[in-house]
Amino acid sequence: MDRRLPTILLIVFVQLVGASMALPVLPLFAQRQFALQPQVITLLVSVFFLAQFLAGPTIGRLSDQYGRLPVLLVSQAGTVLSFLMISTAESALVLFAARVLDGITGGNLVVAQAYITDITPREQRTQALGYIFASFGLGFTVGRPWVACWQQPLASVRLLQLRQWPLLSPCC
Repeated sequence: MDRRLPTILLIVFVQLVGASMALPVLPLFAQRQFALQPQVITLLVSVFFLAQFLAGPTIGRLSDQYGRLPVLLVSQAGTVLSFLMISTAESALVLFAARVLDGITGGNLVVAQAYITDITPREQRTQALGYIFASFGLGFTVGRPWVACWQQPLASVRLLQLRQWPLLSPCC
């Protein structure tokens, strides 16, 4: 196994843990904190995927031009920044900007797949891509229960506000 593979798998895992933590809570946060209507919340969730769809070809070209790893790292940084923006948002506009930023920089799953294809011999490619999909599934599976353990009563807390989130405390 290539020594770079665990790093790529960790990036995919972290990306999906974050997504599976934020996506279920984001509509509740938007509704309770900013009194957004269901149609606007649907747009808030959808704008990420639209931005990712539109930015995907550019992310691919950048990864071809500058290398896979720099694009993966910038992509992770964009996701972190977008989550920080959500956690400190004082307006719905900031929520939308954060979702667009995460969508634009969220092409790291495709770049990770390309990176694995680049570094893996043809005979081991299926196995390596299986690992990436396992990281994907594991991240998505771990994220939601993890945030459920941290969640305080919904009526009294801004769900994603960092200063109220005991990120490193033991689960439940």
